[in-house]
Amino acid sequence: MRIWRRLGGVALVGSLVLASFSPVPAERTALKKPVYPEGSPITVHGEARGFDEIGEALPSGQALGKVPTEVLTFATGRRAGRSVVAADGSVLMAGASHNDRGRDGELPTSGEMVIGAYAPGAPTMQAIRLRAKDGTQSIVEGGLSVAPTVTDLLPLPGGTVAFVADTSGFAGEWPGFGVLHKVNGRWAVAWAVSGIGADPPNRLARLPGSGDIVVTSLRGSVSVLRLTGDGQMRVMARHRLDDLPTQVHTDPTGVPGAERFVVGMPQRLQEFQYDARAGTITALSPPVQPGETYTNWLGQKLPVGFGPALYDQAGRLWATRIPSGSLAVYAKRLCACPPDYDLTQARALGEPVELVEDTATGTIAALFGDGALLALRVTGSGRQLRFEVGNPVDLGHRLLALNESGRLTSRLAEFGPPGVLWVPTARMTASRDGRPAIDHLMISVRLPELFSPAPIALPGVVSQSATIQAERAITTATWTEPGSTTLVHSVAHVSRCVDGFGLASGCEYDPTPGNGFYVHDARESNFGFLEGFVEYRVRAPADGRYAVSYYVSTLHNTPDTRIAMTVGGRTLDTPVFRKGGGWHVVRVPEPVTFTAGEHVIRLGVTRGHGGWYLNAFSLQRV
Repeated sequence: MRIWRRLGGVALVGSLVLASFSPVPAERTALKKPVYPEGSPITVHGEARGFDEIGEALPSGQALGKVPTEVLTFATGRRAGRSVVAADGSVLMAGASHNDRGRDGELPTSGEMVIGAYAPGAPTMQAIRLRAKDGTQSIVEGGLSVAPTVTDLLPLPGGTVAFVADTSGFAGEWPGFGVLHKVNGRWAVAWAVSGIGADPPNRLARLPGSGDIVVTSLRGSVSVLRLTGDGQMRVMARHRLDDLPTQVHTDPTGVPGAERFVVGMPQRLQEFQYDARAGTITALSPPVQPGETYTNWLGQKLPVGFGPALYDQAGRLWATRIPSGSLAVYAKRLCACPPDYDLTQARALGEPVELVEDTATGTIAALFGDGALLALRVTGSGRQLRFEVGNPVDLGHRLLALNESGRLTSRLAEFGPPGVLWVPTARMTASRDGRPAIDHLMISVRLPELFSPAPIALPGVVSQSATIQAERAITTATWTEPGSTTLVHSVAHVSRCVDGFGLASGCEYDPTPGNGFYVHDARESNFGFLEGFVEYRVRAPADGRYAVSYYVSTLHNTPDTRIAMTVGGRTLDTPVFRKGGGWHVVRVPEPVTFTAGEHVIRLGVTRGHGGWYLNAFSLQRV
């Protein structure tokens, strides 16, 4: 095991297993608070040219706050990978290879090992460059400069941040595990080692009771490390895995002697318990799959697998199931059995690529590969949980040129207003030498506002109109179907607008606000919105009347479908069926009247007249 120290900008190495020096204490001064434009729950930081592709509002309709910055890049060919928020508010991003070691000749990867650090209040980006023992920055492979990739980051007490990197297959001694701190206002390496024994590490998580660190290895093992105040490190326990790990998460309710964590492997999860006093890791379960099957397009029955997972603050295990994308909750312990709860709204949006929790607000955020974001809250305990689903957001990733949206990652920031989620988003363009030039848009989302969206402002000028996206409802409640697994459905259940045929035709994805999602019923029968109601909040600048139009779809066999709009105790029941079905505009025959101020609009169905799918509706001043 090798140790690096940085002194005077020179990388030094010693043949020691443990660091035997006192690193410079990390600076604890907080950064300037970032900018959150008024009325914009989503804000994008980045070079101004990136804003043109997204526009003034997101496809899901939220107004977009904008903070112009310098070009946010930290190395040619490197994009943001695993991302965390440090104690001072810096957003640190592992510099991930654009592709796998440059094997794609059209888009060669970078020749630098780097971590990006974005200071939202400045706003500036710093590149933290990591080098090999002999000072080497990159090696040449197949005519291309390549370097290891940083695979994970972990904030530590005292304002420092740990990192691990995949150094396997690279000649020379490269930092595989290390700690960053701030010196004179800039991030730097406090110390680093080449690995943990012979195993290249790839994922990190911190245990809440002992403070020890769980580290998984690309060679199929999991270890627990203890970092001491004088910069030393000890391996406390090690366990061999059945497969290569892809993720690791710790249970925040753990106590010394009984600290639980889960390791993800392809399609499977396995729970363990760490005893800091005995120095042991004990398997609490075998590697398990959900115990279900699905039928693929060839008619083959295949096992359902697990995807991203996490423990919430109450110790409940949340896990995505693939390929369905459904989000399962195990209230007690992981097993190859039906989960306690299945949140079907996640299934309608695809497969989450990451789950994170904002501990300040108790909000779980699921980020999907195409840039959709879903926020959820839970109260209660055991089999008496109650869920709330926030407005889904389309972050506009598919509008960004050459964006690799399927590999975006994020972490929650606990500075400024609580509940702020950062999503680093890569923009890729061809540079002069043909290598990919990558800069970033740093998108922040204030999660609490997805559960209580601001009123939509109605126009005060005759002939002007406001479009209200169906997913921008203030209805965030859910309803359940009991069973061995309790199915949890959103009242305002949404699906994605996509390019395609059938119900999606006419609701294609494009930059127009409102063409992100549509609302319908969560039942498996999928006959549109069948019962109940969804509510929206608007604000009128003065007394006035407004003509209402729906952008709606029905099935061809539901001729009695109507939308019942209730405003101020008055209900307008409007037929919305069109022969042949499909998306179309329906104008309500009578206008609605608002007094100055805020009002709630209720859209529902009268008995026997359900079946609509709603993309958006508009109110035009008359």
